[in-house]
Amino acid sequence: MLRLLRVFAPLALVFGAGSAPASQLPWSGTFSLEFGTLPSIVAQGGGVATLNGSSTVGHLQTLRLAGGITHATTIPITDPDAAPIVSLRATALLGTGTFSGISGGPPLAGNVLPVGGSVRICLLTAGCGINLPIPLTVGGLKGVGIGGLITVNTFSGGGGVKISLEASPWTLGVASITGIPTPSGGSSAVTAQGFVHGPVSGTSSTASTMGSGAIRLVTPVRVMTSLGPPNDFLALMGTLTIHFVPEPGLLLLMGSGIAGLAVIGRHRIRR
Repeated sequence: MLRLLRVFAPLALVFGAGSAPASQLPWSGTFSLEFGTLPSIVAQGGGVATLNGSSTVGHLQTLRLAGGITHATTIPITDPDAAPIVSLRATALLGTGTFSGISGGPPLAGNVLPVGGSVRICLLTAGCGINLPIPLTVGGLKGVGIGGLITVNTFSGGGGVKISLEASPWTLGVASITGIPTPSGGSSAVTAQGFVHGPVSGTSSTASTMGSGAIRLVTPVRVMTSLGPPNDFLALMGTLTIHFVPEPGLLLLMGSGIAGLAVIGRHRIRR
């Protein structure tokens, strides 16, 4: 009996750690910005998230991130119908902010997770000397991950082109963009679905120190310019996916538990 207790002790520690409330958890994640049929901007990173749970163990209510994702990329545009656009140059930086109301609780005031950076529409030359800049956020007050309307009235190289970016806050539900013009003169729509779940069931274990909980936030964005028809716009869809990972110490405990099970198996075989 004593030998069995020694074997099951590491397992008890593992499952006990998985059910303890945690204020912080390491995470790895991906931010993507989709440009319709064009290649997407995809950025990866990680860090430590601050979690605020309810009285229910592992029941996540708020998620606070302090950066952790940065990315820069150039997307060449080879379609002759897109002339004079030759490429897109984009930078994306996940800012510091909080998303709340995850497991049915009310959202907090100022509930934002901003995404900084910009997308430059490069014209005529590969060097992007003439470009239309589209900031993703302005002053931490409006833009992607926050909501609101950003308007830029000039662009590098001269001229007077008006560019507007209309963003919506992040959501765990369905984000949709309707009325997208099609070449045939009709319209289409794009949608994306957010989610939250834990390694055991539903949202009740999302913040478990066992790790494997995941959250996907989505946000729709419209970009309009004065160069095109009045109702023409570019539809973008932003996605932020966060996966929680267990602490290194917990991984060691889990390894001890598996080793204990192996010992039990060997004893049974010998008998």
